[in-house]
Amino acid sequence: MSHYHQPFLKRKIIEFVVWPLQGLMVALIVGLIRLFPVRMTSAFFGKVISLIGPLTPHHKRARTHLRYAFDDLTETQEAKILSDMWAHFGRLAGEYPHIHNMGSSKFLTFHGLHHLENAPEGGFVIGGHIGNWELHLMVSAMLNQPYGAIYRPLNNPYSNWVLDMRAKRGMGDFYAKGQDAARGMLKTIKNKGMVYLFTDQKYREGVTAPFLGHPAATPIGHIKLALKRKTPIFYMRIIRREGCHYDVTISEPHYIYTDGKVTDALIEKHAREMNDVLSDFIRQTPSQWLWPHRRWGKDISK
Repeated sequence: MSHYHQPFLKRKIIEFVVWPLQGLMVALIVGLIRLFPVRMTSAFFGKVISLIGPLTPHHKRARTHLRYAFDDLTETQEAKILSDMWAHFGRLAGEYPHIHNMGSSKFLTFHGLHHLENAPEGGFVIGGHIGNWELHLMVSAMLNQPYGAIYRPLNNPYSNWVLDMRAKRGMGDFYAKGQDAARGMLKTIKNKGMVYLFTDQKYREGVTAPFLGHPAATPIGHIKLALKRKTPIFYMRIIRREGCHYDVTISEPHYIYTDGKVTDALIEKHAREMNDVLSDFIRQTPSQWLWPHRRWGKDISK
C-alpha cells in the first residue's frame, strides 16, 4: 500500500516518528563509514551483507528471477552467482558514502572514454543496475560535461539527502521521474549535455520488449527524443574488476535516427535493441546485477 493511502494516524506516525528516526540512523551510518578508507568499508560491508542477504526474503526473490532468466544453471552455479551478488552489493553499500571521491583513475580504468570526449552534441548514456551504477555520473563530472540524470525520490524526505551525494561533483542536474524527467531530458539535450538513464527497472509505461528472454515494459521517451533531435545513444557498463577498482566500458555513439518517418515500429525496434544490449551485459557478469528487483512484475516473484 502506498504511504499516502495509509490510515491517517498510521501515516502521521510514520511521517513524524519513523522517518526522522530512519533519517538519523542513515546520517549516523554514513558519517561512520566516511571515517574509514573506502577499501576498508567496501570489504567490511561486502562480508556483512554476504552473510545477511541470504537470510532475507529478497534472496528467495533473487533466486526466482535468476531461474526465470537462466533455466540451465546448476545448483552450484546458481548458489555461486547469488553469493557473489550479495558480497558485491555489500561492497556497494560500503563504497557509496565515498562515491564523490571515486571518479578518478585511482578507481576506474576506461575503455572507450574518447567516445564521450568527442561528443559535443551531447547524447543519452544508457546503463543498468550492473556493477557500480552510481559511478556513471562521475564520468561526465571528470570530463567537466553538463549532464542530467533521472531518479526516483525516496519516500522518506529525511533520507533524500543521501541521493544528493552523487551531485557533489560536476555540472549535474537531477530530475524526478515523471513530467520533471521529460522536461529535464529535453533541457539537458538542448544544452548539449549527457542524459544518464538506467532502463533495466520495472516500468508501467513504454512498450513491451524481451529482456533476458522475457517480455518486459520498456521506456521509450529517450528513444523518441533521440529520433526527433538526431541525438546519439551510448551504452556504459561499470564492472567491478577487483576490490574497489572498476572497468568502465563506453560504446561508440549509436545514431538511430533516419530520414524517414518515425513510426511505432521503429521505436519498438530500438527498444528491443536496447534490451538486447543490457541483457548481454547481465549475461556476462550475472553476479553484479540487481536480481531482487522485480523487472518482470510481481507475478513471478511470489
